[in-house]
Amino acid sequence: MKKLFLYALAALLLAACATSRLTPQERAAKAAEQADRVAEAIANRHFTIAMDYVMPQRGASRRISYGYELTVHGDSVDSYLPYFGRAYRVPYGGGKALNFKAVANSYRSTRVKRDLTRIEITIRNEEDDYLYMIDVFDNGKATLEVQARERERIGFSGEMVFNKERK
Repeated sequence: MKKLFLYALAALLLAACATSRLTPQERAAKAAEQADRVAEAIANRHFTIAMDYVMPQRGASRRISYGYELTVHGDSVDSYLPYFGRAYRVPYGGGKALNFKAVANSYRSTRVKRDLTRIEITIRNEEDDYLYMIDVFDNGKATLEVQARERERIGFSGEMVFNKERK
């Protein structure tokens, strides 16, 4: 009786694993749906990119914890990002660095490749002038390069999130 139960359980587990795989058509449909969501978010200028990796110009690249993100809502930009690197002229104590909310001076979106969109946002706040260059792939993966006048360049990588759900 035990053997019969174990065989039935093994068969059930194998059947569950076999049915969880997607067919090529389903995988392509899912990728197309994701690409449409990404394109719509970029066109509406309403998206959030959750960062999980930082690449400073000096020092080692490292994984960063949950919570660092860049959010764009129309013309406003909410930047909550860590900064590692050399600062040339900043307020005493380091200033706000890349933690601010500001209105974008310019926003330009260009389709660079078949599966890649580049977004360039210029921002000016009381501390510095920033150029945010965001490369967003159709699968939602993104890279961000921040160039500032008074700080060294820094890069980030992450993923676009929808409805504030992190994958």
